[in-house]
Amino acid sequence: MFKKDYVLVLPSWYPSRVNEFNGDFNQRTIEALSSKFHQVVIYLVADKNLKKLEIQRRENNQITTIIGYYPKSRFKWISFLRYFFNYLKITNYEIKNRGIPIYIHTYVFFPAGLISLYFSKKLQVKSVLTEHWTAFYNFDQNSLSSRFFLLKYLFKKILSSFHLILPVAKALELEMKKWNNKASYKVIPNVVNTDKFNLADANKYDEFTFLHVSTLSYQKNPEMLLDAFVDFLILNPKVKLNIIGPENSHLKEKVENSASLKNAVKFLGEMEHHFVADEMKRCHVFVLNSRFENLPCVILEALCCGLPVISTDVGGVSEILNEENGVLFTEGKKDELIQSLYRFYQSYKKYHLATISESAIRKYNFQTIADETWGTLKTNNICS
Repeated sequence: MFKKDYVLVLPSWYPSRVNEFNGDFNQRTIEALSSKFHQVVIYLVADKNLKKLEIQRRENNQITTIIGYYPKSRFKWISFLRYFFNYLKITNYEIKNRGIPIYIHTYVFFPAGLISLYFSKKLQVKSVLTEHWTAFYNFDQNSLSSRFFLLKYLFKKILSSFHLILPVAKALELEMKKWNNKASYKVIPNVVNTDKFNLADANKYDEFTFLHVSTLSYQKNPEMLLDAFVDFLILNPKVKLNIIGPENSHLKEKVENSASLKNAVKFLGEMEHHFVADEMKRCHVFVLNSRFENLPCVILEALCCGLPVISTDVGGVSEILNEENGVLFTEGKKDELIQSLYRFYQSYKKYHLATISESAIRKYNFQTIADETWGTLKTNNICS
């Protein structure tokens, strides 16, 4: 069997009808890299509404997407076996018909790394990993180091199989080297669709408006943001806070029960990317209060829209924020968050929005990330 001119892409997280936003950052990176090689994406996801395997295929320029939906079981081990064996079956079929790929590219090492491990050994091709997962940090609620010892052994086995690892932040690279210090590493940041996220046609709200975009989960700590905003509003009653994210009754109740928040905070719900970009262009400052992160795409998107950013100093955020485009504060320190909100409200005009946008777009656009990844692949003899 001869090598063919395509890359076999195995993502652990990827958008599907089950969750259209899951791993959308992986999808954008794959789109960027499709300018270099044809990308054949194979993704498996459980669907509780199915009784048998269903496969969907899409052809889009240089990307072939194959999503296998398999029946979800209430027993995790049964679901896992269905995932593994259906993934092997679909991937074997594609390789048989397409030939051996140039290399295998996994996005988030588990569980898709199991498939990469199997085929990289079987086909004798090199494997590459792009990694985003915060579970490498011990302070993550579900950190890898807290797992059962047999599972940790499996993690190490998978991670040791990759020839090249592309973490999205230097902080993540340092954590990953505790699991595999023999692979080559190169930090490649997330990619931004700069056709949507830019400063063009920006039309700011009349009232000074902060923006928060997240999953509104424990990791993002939106409760503390609201608590800080209560105190901030005492001296600055005219400011607003818009929140984009999934329905959260607890947060809505918190806002409704506060006289000050009720008039200042607006929940906009979940939005597609182009609507998020439009909202970023209307707001003045982006704020993220995460307990832990790697390199949040939403911060990169905000910067491309010319928004200065307030963020906790976690993960790789300090690698992208500086005095010209934002401010960092200590995670869990509400007083520091309030001071940061006040600082931006008082000195917003000193920030050069066009410079922030131009700098971010130059670093995170599709072509830049594709070229940087391509150069890294060639340097490490992954492809010619």
